Amino acid sequence: MSKKLYTGLKFKKKKRYDLIFSIGEACSCSQSLRKAKMQRASYPLDWVFGSDFLGRIHLLVSGFDRYIEKADLEDTHSNNGDQANLCHVYHNAHNDMGFNHDFLEGVPFDEAYSAVRQKYDRRIARLYANIDAAPRVLVVFIEKPDTLSNASNEDILNGFKQLKEKYPVKTIDLLYFSLDQNMVPGCFSQKQLSENVLKITGNYKHQDPKALPHAIEINTLAQILKAYCVFHRPFPVFLKEQSRNIAIRLIPFKKLRDRMRDKYHV
Repeated sequence: MSKKLYTGLKFKKKKRYDLIFSIGEACSCSQSLRKAKMQRASYPLDWVFGSDFLGRIHLLVSGFDRYIEKADLEDTHSNNGDQANLCHVYHNAHNDMGFNHDFLEGVPFDEAYSAVRQKYDRRIARLYANIDAAPRVLVVFIEKPDTLSNASNEDILNGFKQLKEKYPVKTIDLLYFSLDQNMVPGCFSQKQLSENVLKITGNYKHQDPKALPHAIEINTLAQILKAYCVFHRPFPVFLKEQSRNIAIRLIPFKKLRDRMRDKYHV
């Protein structure tokens, strides 16, 4: 990490976690964690847009109540613009979530919904199972540059209180990244809101003028994550992942190999 990135950031000792996962605000949080090699699986709040910090906390602590009910989904009459994976966008009128990467363009909604619902049910079950198995958990939220309203310190602490009420016996921390475009790009400040809640503020908006409005400097955030914490995996889990990754690389059929790489992030 460059000296510039350290401006205002003082991590006394790296914290160790058995599980680190994103609750949004969109794809960029999960992408930053993956870049830092701290997330290995897809969870329900990784690749979706919409809602706000407290709305996403509510989903997590409520068992994802009405997360993707068919009756709540509205046709936005738009697509995600991703020509490599062009999808129709649906909005959940109940919780304000936007599903941008799930309903392939040209596939009728009624035909696509069942598979999409099953996918999110798997991700929800995976997340809760991984939380249950992890003694030390870090929850990460990264604001998007095009967010109109950000969480106050009181909101952040309220969200953490709900997490602790959901998991009273867990060692659980919350890391919240707040965007301030008035700051010099690459410079940050930090504020310990409570013993288990850290807020890092900085200008991490992607500086390329051609970048999408919601794009962030993922490499920068990944470096900060690496300076702040360590993702600890038990050796049997590490060995299983390494064996699987080697097996995937040896698959002779390119399409299958690429599909498995995408699935397991090899």
